[in-house]
Amino acid sequence: MHRWQNGGLVPAGPLEMIAGGGLDEADIRRMQSMSVKDAHMCALSETIQDFPPAVKQLCSGSWRDDVAEDNASLLSGRIVLK
Repeated sequence: MHRWQNGGLVPAGPLEMIAGGGLDEADIRRMQSMSVKDAHMCALSETIQDFPPAVKQLCSGSWRDDVAEDNASLLSGRIVLK
């Protein structure tokens, strides 16, 4: 995950991982020990885009920020940050 300037957490891409120093053995072990629920929460900002249009209409216009902020409070200390 990568921390936005507002403090929210979003999935880290290859550039964020490289800029964050890459992944070491401890990072990989930590990712391997994640629960399925935590992994799902980490990816929610990407997978919510796959929802049907009728469901996406129920989301607020700031859903990305909302998910990032929720992830910051729910996942802090339990994920790899880059």
